[in-house]
Amino acid sequence: MFSKFDHVAIFSHDYTMNAKFYQAVFGFQQLPSTRHGGAILLSDGRLGFNHVHVRTGFPSGLNHFGLQVEDVDLAISRIREFDSSYDVVERPPTRNIIAYSAHDPDGNIFDLALRDDEHNRFRAMGEHGWQSERVISHYGITTRDPELSFRFFTQVFELAPVNKAENDPNYYVTDGELTVVFIPWNIHDYAEVDAVRPGTDHLGFQVESIDALKQDIEQVSDRNAHLRPWPLGRGTEGGPRLEHFKRNTPYASYHTTDIEGVHLAIHEA
Repeated sequence: MFSKFDHVAIFSHDYTMNAKFYQAVFGFQQLPSTRHGGAILLSDGRLGFNHVHVRTGFPSGLNHFGLQVEDVDLAISRIREFDSSYDVVERPPTRNIIAYSAHDPDGNIFDLALRDDEHNRFRAMGEHGWQSERVISHYGITTRDPELSFRFFTQVFELAPVNKAENDPNYYVTDGELTVVFIPWNIHDYAEVDAVRPGTDHLGFQVESIDALKQDIEQVSDRNAHLRPWPLGRGTEGGPRLEHFKRNTPYASYHTTDIEGVHLAIHEA
């Protein structure tokens, strides 16, 4: 396959504790390439999951994903051919194996890197000998033009389209492991609540049992209150916000958050 998702990243006020949440609840493991003092790098056994400290001028929460490709030069030329106003910037050499940053039609940032042995060593690919029963399955993005984003990623990166249910307004692309969801954004969806601008929206997880996941969240947060998810559906705006979240994630049957407040949509294998 020409493209494969490499990682997703969350910027967090307490990145070490948020990483502990995913280790304790989802069974993720820390990679040897973790940059102590800057980022905690986890994996579910197939996808990197970066927890990065918030810096001045950055919002906390779900921030970006990374793509690795067979041919970086070809990917860059395709981006520019898709729309001459789209471009790519080279990253400083201090950023390890991530060579470039690029953007989608809405300006959402993603990392771009060459798939090679150095990259695989950095992500410890093929060295895990394990895979968590609970894995990252979806990455949600709200956009005013989901069909345009869909065409960009299928044409430029050869990601596969995913069949969707009837009357589902979302568009989906996948590398066979992670699915990116492009969700229509409309200001009228926020008539009852404070509006959230288009952009990164949620993470989706596939688990072996939602009941078991709920029990683990309860047990973990009872032992350590710092690992307690934010409540959903409470307060004046809580109900409409939760219903909006559910409408955006028809693949999921359970909804929660991490300790940074990032929305998590859960479905069973």
